[in-house]
Amino acid sequence: VIMIMSPLVIRLGAIAFGLMLSVAYIPGWTGASIPTGYLFLMFTLPIVLLFIKIPVTYFHLIGSLFLLYVCISLSWSLNFHIAFFILLQVLLAGMVFCLGSAIEDLTDLLKGVALGLGVSAVICILQWYKLDTWSYTNFGYPAGLFINPNLLCEFSAVMLVSLIVFKLWYWLPVTLPGLIIVHSRAALLSLFVCLLIWLWKYSKFLFTIAVLLGIAFAARSYSLDYLNFKSASIIERFAMWMDTARGLSLFGHGVGSFELVFPKYAVNIDVVQTTLKYPHNDWLQLAFEFGIVALIPLVLILQILKIKNDNRYILYSIGIISLFSYPLHVPVIMFIGFLVAGNLTRLDDTSLDLWFYRRLPLSERV
Repeated sequence: VIMIMSPLVIRLGAIAFGLMLSVAYIPGWTGASIPTGYLFLMFTLPIVLLFIKIPVTYFHLIGSLFLLYVCISLSWSLNFHIAFFILLQVLLAGMVFCLGSAIEDLTDLLKGVALGLGVSAVICILQWYKLDTWSYTNFGYPAGLFINPNLLCEFSAVMLVSLIVFKLWYWLPVTLPGLIIVHSRAALLSLFVCLLIWLWKYSKFLFTIAVLLGIAFAARSYSLDYLNFKSASIIERFAMWMDTARGLSLFGHGVGSFELVFPKYAVNIDVVQTTLKYPHNDWLQLAFEFGIVALIPLVLILQILKIKNDNRYILYSIGIISLFSYPLHVPVIMFIGFLVAGNLTRLDDTSLDLWFYRRLPLSERV
């Protein structure tokens, strides 16, 4: 009976996994949402990977070289404890990539994640109407289970693209509260760019119309606070990017070094009043911490984006957001991004048949 029902058990397990990852935070009980989600992955992913066969491609091998450099950079990071925790996050991203490359259908995992987003969406609505008095958010703005409202909106944008790509139409409403109530600029821009890329593929005329409408909307709304590029948040973004660029070096400052090293190069940001954990640009942070070696993940992503499949739109969405925020440090967004990236490698005929890989006992699981 167990053997007959095993496919059903696997599907339910995938849904439960996605759900638990996206709700692995209880306000007032488990602390901040970001490390809690990583703790969930730390305890579950190694076990999950024991039961699947991971293919070997050039993406896996080159990515492993980058992970090796990340581990080595731990030796010159200033704070071992912070660096080690960030190192675990990077290794988890590699595990998620392997998971995505090993499974064929991501639908059930995305259903579970969407179900978790639905929980945050309901809480977001309650927070909007001041009916929720037990959860904590930044400045009291609706944020679901994410504390930071922008993270909820960015997650909702990524999920909207993901659900459309996988044709999970019935789940689309769970993305609306985070997008409508919060309206993060980075999230909305990512949706607009994905729309433009899709229109360019199918209709140059509609692409032109969309660009003109986008320009008109931006010009009309320039004075609004959430699109005002002279607002304090935009000025602060440029200031932290310039200060981060001043600290770039050939081989980087080591994994997890940004928080402690950044103040040394801060000229435009008052580090006495503001403590920065991220420069709000994941690619700039990679360059800051790993130097020229950060080109490895960039080149890998660019190669993956050449694989012709609509799943690329999910990576486009996360990529745009990563220019203005830190989605790769948010467990559930990181999970979706590397899961999809790994899954796309299944469509690229680069699998390697390595003799030493075949000879190792349990090599597929190692």
